[in-house]
Amino acid sequence: MAVLLFLAVMAGGALFGPSSHGASKPVADAWPALGRKARIVQVSSHTDCGSAGVRARALRKQKYAAGVLASAAYAPLRPGYCVVYVGPFPRSTAGTRSATKISDRLPGSKVRDVSAR
Repeated sequence: MAVLLFLAVMAGGALFGPSSHGASKPVADAWPALGRKARIVQVSSHTDCGSAGVRARALRKQKYAAGVLASAAYAPLRPGYCVVYVGPFPRSTAGTRSATKISDRLPGSKVRDVSAR
């Protein structure tokens, strides 16, 4: 898993993310360049990336566009975690409204802006 985490950080921090078929695929190209921000719904954080993957897959089965980020690659996330997220959403009023709706349905989640470190 350490090799996967290292490769994910090198690829932009996305361990895996949503796809239209529910399968895991890299989503580094969906994330902004260094210094740019993206809006996500942070669902949970795990020290065990396997647990994060299980949670993300469960969310995808519920039709959420969920994935996992290596927290070390994104500010202001605290390094050392695999973060389960839904998104990314546009940083606009409509994007915020969509993210907030999802956050309201997922207890303990929160809308966050993240940027590549």
